Amino acid sequence: MLSSHLLEAIVSTAQSLSPASFAAVLALLDSERIGQNFVGSGRLADCVVLPKERNALQRLEMIWVQETAVSSAIVVMAALQSARAMSEEQKRAHYELVWTGPPSADNLRRTDQALQEVIQIARSELILVTFAVYRTPQLQTAIGDALERGVSIRFVSESPHSLSGKISTDPRTAWGNLADRMRFYHWAQEHRPMDAQGNTGSLHAKCAVADEAVVFISSANLTEHALALNMEMGLLIRGGTLPQKVSRHFHHLMSRNILDEIC
Repeated sequence: MLSSHLLEAIVSTAQSLSPASFAAVLALLDSERIGQNFVGSGRLADCVVLPKERNALQRLEMIWVQETAVSSAIVVMAALQSARAMSEEQKRAHYELVWTGPPSADNLRRTDQALQEVIQIARSELILVTFAVYRTPQLQTAIGDALERGVSIRFVSESPHSLSGKISTDPRTAWGNLADRMRFYHWAQEHRPMDAQGNTGSLHAKCAVADEAVVFISSANLTEHALALNMEMGLLIRGGTLPQKVSRHFHHLMSRNILDEIC
């Protein structure tokens, strides 16, 4: 029997590994099913390259070595079952309507609550996109906690650095001393469309995406009024393919410097 401690480590490891890394680990475990000297050899971590994945596998083996009566076959079976369950769940997208404004008959989640959830879920990367940001003390603690967890935070917004005249406040000032540990982007002026009168487009998208797993798309800016007073509506999506598509879309814009990093 697997102890609850070892089972938790298996599930946690399965959640940390990419599909390719997970397949490599399972193949190794399967090939060593009858070997008695495998546990404690350190070969699990050698299957992967990313530090996050290596740390997860090292932790798993450290716990596993304390339960040497547990065969590789049982670990493989438990890991497979865990991965299968997660895979099926990830294929299903869960949608939740989010609302700020007059009370709803359906008792909908508030915008600030949905944003807090996305920030708290992030373990690797968080992308925040908004037109404007200022006076958001309700998000400061959550952002600070995410940074302490080692989350990479990319913040995309309008900025005086774009020379578009859309906004005059530097978005970094809204985060105080947390800004030094975040990365900031704006829509580069040379990549904005322009009409015959010389007017340029605005960065008007608002969303937050965590780890390609959860995305919140909303009408709300990251402002005190938008999070508490305005009438705003959004959609919180957990699982499925949309969170990954949103994340990769913004990474693509960043890689082409359409969204240019503010230094």
